[in-house]
Amino acid sequence: MKAIFLVDSIPNVEMFVPIIRELPADCEGIIINLDRWAKQKEIENRLQDCDIKYKTIGGWKRKDVNEVLMETNPSVVVMSHDATIPIDPLFIKCANGKGIPILYVPHGMISAASWVGLNNKGFCNWLLYFKMAVLGVFRLMKSGRVSQKRIAETGWMWIRHTFRHKMEAHGSWTKAAVFGDDAKRRLVSIGVSPDNVVVTGNPKFDYIVHSKEDACRNSVRQRFHIADGENIVLLLTDYLVECGQWNMKQRLEFVRAACEAVAELPKTRLIIKLHPVAERIIDYQDIVWNSDYPAVVCQSEPLWELLRSCKAAITVVSGAGLEVMAAGKPLIIFNLFGDESPFGEADGAYVVKYNDDLLLVLKSIISDGLPKDRKIAMGRFVYNHAYLQDGKAAKRIADLIAEMGKKGIIL
Repeated sequence: MKAIFLVDSIPNVEMFVPIIRELPADCEGIIINLDRWAKQKEIENRLQDCDIKYKTIGGWKRKDVNEVLMETNPSVVVMSHDATIPIDPLFIKCANGKGIPILYVPHGMISAASWVGLNNKGFCNWLLYFKMAVLGVFRLMKSGRVSQKRIAETGWMWIRHTFRHKMEAHGSWTKAAVFGDDAKRRLVSIGVSPDNVVVTGNPKFDYIVHSKEDACRNSVRQRFHIADGENIVLLLTDYLVECGQWNMKQRLEFVRAACEAVAELPKTRLIIKLHPVAERIIDYQDIVWNSDYPAVVCQSEPLWELLRSCKAAITVVSGAGLEVMAAGKPLIIFNLFGDESPFGEADGAYVVKYNDDLLLVLKSIISDGLPKDRKIAMGRFVYNHAYLQDGKAAKRIADLIAEMGKKGIIL
């Protein structure tokens, strides 16, 4: 029995490798690298380091997909997104045509923004999504990080899916292994059978459970030359400029405000952790180097190491906020521009809307730690959105793959 895992980024690899290692002895896991452009060598090098069998796809046409399916002859196809890049729906069509079950393992929280209705509010959301898709394509072209051919194909698919009201998490897969109960409720609410949605948690949370705080702290301090006794505050960014939701001036204001607040704290360093795929590190280095408040800027470092090392984490909308909560660290939503965030005060997060308040909240956290009521609220939120934090999510997903492979037909 074989299972193939579709990846187009390092986070996909990090999510799937633990699952492959938990597969039963009679099930072989093969990773199919879908990125033949900017990230190909990086992904292939990581897979070689992990000693995982892989194949890079020859192209993004139907014949390339069918060639992969014929060569590997999988019992199950595993994918982390179903409507993000043009080859997603193509793999779904080809696998379904051959009767191969598909397991959808979301790489992040399934957002309420994925559901766009035809009422007035839904129409406004539709227009916003359309604008963001067009601006996102334009800014990706300017960044030079992705080939123009891939940008054109992906941008056209985003716009086409907008008109169809069919975005991420709406694909015709067989089963889904989702983070928590909240994601299952969302999928069931749009007509997915409850039997086809399994709550498993996700391997990204297993990394947090299995990591040791002292070892992570020492590793981070050595890597970034941070002295013992210095506190670390983490700033988790997202591709808000690249997708068209923010402009560059807003990003500059946001980052500088965080740098200024942390600079006011004694013996405290700020580490800015970028989105691992869609942002450019040079954009943030320019902001930091041209300011009086230096900070560390990184992108590919393991998030779980940074979370284990920090006193608190700041973000706006990044789904990594859920990992912050799972690590038991205070989460600050620094919302200067009124963006819709999946985290609120009722969930145990601190919501800050003004620069001066950010410094006050950070001082309180470093001085007094996380209050008990916030810990309880965070625990409820984490269970609802990420299930059990027992380090066994990869094993649950691997067992589900083996079960689907043995049945050998689309359910």
